[in-house]
Amino acid sequence: AAGVVTIVSCGLASLLYREPVELEGERVSVRGMVAEMVSIARDGRLILMTLVSMILVCSQLAVMAFLVLTLVHEVDASLPLAIGMFTLSQLAAIAGRVFWGWASDRIFGGKRALPLAAVSVITAGLSLLFGSMTPSTPVWFIAIVCAGLGFAAEGWFGVAVLGFAEIGGEEHCGSALGVSLTWVFLAAFIAPTLFGAIAEVYGFQFAWRGLGLLQ
Repeated sequence: AAGVVTIVSCGLASLLYREPVELEGERVSVRGMVAEMVSIARDGRLILMTLVSMILVCSQLAVMAFLVLTLVHEVDASLPLAIGMFTLSQLAAIAGRVFWGWASDRIFGGKRALPLAAVSVITAGLSLLFGSMTPSTPVWFIAIVCAGLGFAAEGWFGVAVLGFAEIGGEEHCGSALGVSLTWVFLAAFIAPTLFGAIAEVYGFQFAWRGLGLLQ
């Protein structure tokens, strides 16, 4: 169903899109496009921000895929409670997307790397806490940690995308986004499988603690 919706949406976008007048008649060769992406990929700032984002996306996918399973199997939470905690984390993620974008402008003076560093530190601490929970952990504490994970581990993405575009500048923002997001989504593809494999062998607590150390 999601695939059908995506196909319909993309089809409508392609039918309704109109080329800007200043770009009419312009054509870019595949060779030129690849050369530009290779050139921007050498920018040290873009490399570092991409690596940070690849690490952060591992936590984002872990929260989305394994928060409920961890609560059920390690904390002995009931399924309704675990789903409630996941819902709470997603509501906090919505707030996080808005907050971190605002904070990068207002608190961090327009810098994008500093809020990503703050997110990494917060996510690291919360992942270690989440990996230490037991059936005796109070529900209110679980709620705080789950909300915090959603707020930080899922709230950073817009700041990173903006950072990629700003590094590329007006002329190369598309290439910068293309290069960086390719690597970020590759990490997003690998992370859940790797996290699940580690959890299956060593347990969910070990996997979350390892994730915290990675952050």
